[in-house]
Amino acid sequence: MNRFRTTLLGVILLTAAFAAEGREISALDSLLARYNSYAAWYSPEKVYLHFDRTCFTSGETIWFKGWTREASSSSVLPPSNFIYVEILDNHGETVARVKIKRSGNGFPGCIELPENLETGNYTLRAYSLWQLNNGDEYLFNESIRIIGESVKPEKSLKPPTAGALVSFWPEGGRYFAGHRAVIGFKATDGAGRSLDFEGQLVNDQGTEVKLVFTVHDGMGVFSFLPEPGRSYSVRDASGKLHPLPPPAEEGGSLQLLTRSGRYYVSALGFGGGTANLLLRDATELRPIAEIDLDGKAGAIMLEREFCRPGINHLLLLDPRGRILAERLFFVRDYDAPACSVDVERFTAVPGDPVRATVVLGKPDGTPLDGNCSVSVVRGALKDWRQGDGIVSYMGLSSELKGRINDPCYYFDPKIPEPERDVALDLLMMIQGWRYYDLERITGINEDRIKIKYLRERVQELRGHISRRLSSRMPRNFIFTFLIPQQNILQSVEVARGRRFVIDSLDFQENTGMLINIGSSRLGAHYLPKWDGDPAAGPYIYKPAPGFAGSLKLPEPLQSETMRGDTLAGAVVTASYTEDDVLVFGRSYREDLLTFKDMTLVEYLSMTKAMFEYDGEYMYNRSRKRNRSAYDGRAEESDDSWDTGEENDSGRVKLIVEDSEEEWWSFDMLRLEDLRSLSISTQPDPVYGGDGGVVHIVVKPGGLRRDTDRNPSLLYFVPLGYQATRYFEAAGYIQGESGVAGKRNTVWWSPDVPVSQGRGVFEFRNDNSCDYPFLIRIEGIDTEGRPFSCHSLVSPE
Repeated sequence: MNRFRTTLLGVILLTAAFAAEGREISALDSLLARYNSYAAWYSPEKVYLHFDRTCFTSGETIWFKGWTREASSSSVLPPSNFIYVEILDNHGETVARVKIKRSGNGFPGCIELPENLETGNYTLRAYSLWQLNNGDEYLFNESIRIIGESVKPEKSLKPPTAGALVSFWPEGGRYFAGHRAVIGFKATDGAGRSLDFEGQLVNDQGTEVKLVFTVHDGMGVFSFLPEPGRSYSVRDASGKLHPLPPPAEEGGSLQLLTRSGRYYVSALGFGGGTANLLLRDATELRPIAEIDLDGKAGAIMLEREFCRPGINHLLLLDPRGRILAERLFFVRDYDAPACSVDVERFTAVPGDPVRATVVLGKPDGTPLDGNCSVSVVRGALKDWRQGDGIVSYMGLSSELKGRINDPCYYFDPKIPEPERDVALDLLMMIQGWRYYDLERITGINEDRIKIKYLRERVQELRGHISRRLSSRMPRNFIFTFLIPQQNILQSVEVARGRRFVIDSLDFQENTGMLINIGSSRLGAHYLPKWDGDPAAGPYIYKPAPGFAGSLKLPEPLQSETMRGDTLAGAVVTASYTEDDVLVFGRSYREDLLTFKDMTLVEYLSMTKAMFEYDGEYMYNRSRKRNRSAYDGRAEESDDSWDTGEENDSGRVKLIVEDSEEEWWSFDMLRLEDLRSLSISTQPDPVYGGDGGVVHIVVKPGGLRRDTDRNPSLLYFVPLGYQATRYFEAAGYIQGESGVAGKRNTVWWSPDVPVSQGRGVFEFRNDNSCDYPFLIRIEGIDTEGRPFSCHSLVSPE
């Protein structure tokens, strides 16, 4: 007898009917209403970035194309118009940062690597402000390798330990004695890398129950019938026992079986009462059945057509909305766009044009329209391509917790689908789901979702105004806002106020802003401060335990295989001796000549991504701790004085000659007036400075008194969006030995339109003859579906 009672009713109609009858809305109805409201108004965004490779030299330019996508297709919010892209070192400090404005169907841009970076592993991170409401794991992160001007010995990866570490994942989250149990497991070494594993399932008496072994990427699954009162372990080849978690006594479990395009769901529960079985996908949360928690299993069949493509989430909830069991499964989209590249003409002659075509269509051959980015990379770097593609990231990696080894494997048409499906189902059982934490949405654990950042549709500035030496409310002043580069001047008479917000702005990078607060009629002096860029804090790339990477790693690049795009060649060897390092890069003295018309603050804002200036202090935002924005406290008595000490963590000290000076006295000083400049992002043993030290020496006569300003004049440079830049395709003339012959990226375009299933692009063969070239294509069709293609090509 079927233990399920199906409840396929629409949430809106159900709620309306209860309201009409005056009936009390159940916990399930409340959950569905909250969930649908969350999916519509608080849906997380996904950000994906396509770049050509994962190994660079310092001083190179990383070209990329970004896309955003809603985690829920039922979202009613407009998408963000800006994303942020950063490079972080292994300490979590930002070494480069740009803001990109939406253009066309995505976010094309580039980020220039500083020329003084050390050799090492870095993180390329991309995000929208809206994503910061959830946490670092929602952001796009990719580990990259940078070969810099200095080489330090690095700790090698730990070799596999003799005894593997095994973690167990009961299907549905629990298993019960006396009932068939399905257990997924993951085997890793001491460094968290996947291992092939084989062992024996044994009970507490040492009796062998069955053989267990991994199937894909250190993952495997086994089933058995646990006896009441017994405990179980997996014994490896060395005799070490890995104990299974004990059987549960209350709660529920879910098991899933796929046959002939149908999904058979088995549910079991204990504890009494009735539980609800729900199905979550990218569009909605649907109740599909009820089950009695009486210890008797029931089964229900779902047709494939009932489930939407992508990750589906089965949930068994008790009457209070608590999760008793959950199970992920993946439904393939057999109507997804298929992409390939057809190289029509490719000869081995340097400088000859190579003509290629992007071919896009449905599996049945129907041509599709869309737009894509295309990168072409030399053969030496073919093993350093991104581990993810837009298809695997948007549909898989961004949905699951932890790091997935080779996510493109699960969508590779060259691998038999049954083999991929087995591996994919193991991933669903073990990896865990990321989006829509129901307990946070419903507030069961009093940990509700908190919205701190709004969708960034336009640019805005926020700050506060305080009275010098007093905490009284500022009164009767004139607020003047000026953007000299745009000839914008606005003045407002203010009767009383402490906070300011300037919105609906549109400004590019390196745009200086001025705010002037006129004195009150009684002569009080007011200090304006900018709250700083609302960007993410420090982040260190830490893969989840057990999913830290693969045993198969690219070979280290030798000096003859890695070129740089800088004039000096930017090449280092794989040796660790100082004599083998080719030092290159631009000195600050050269910068003083190149950027002589900039002010000191403008220069620091452009070249040091971690520095931000609020009009009074310069901060290293990577080292700030517990510094919050001004809280807009209520006005105090006229006789009160502000005696509280400010949090100075992350402050950067300014040293002029040998004396510490206030930043606001020198922030409008131009670089042409400087004799020398040195910058440190670390505390100085002599001068201190928690966020670093900037040391300047001014030319004789350079410090003009008219450059000093009253602190009521705020000058700052917020992070504007990147001005449009284009990849300069080299001509690759035969015999050319300049920069064109040193490129690692042969060609790049963020915008290749595809019409009627075809998009033509053309590039020139370079002089290295380093074949095969790696062509990577990432894009979105006109219906918003992602497509991807990676291909190795050589001359005919």
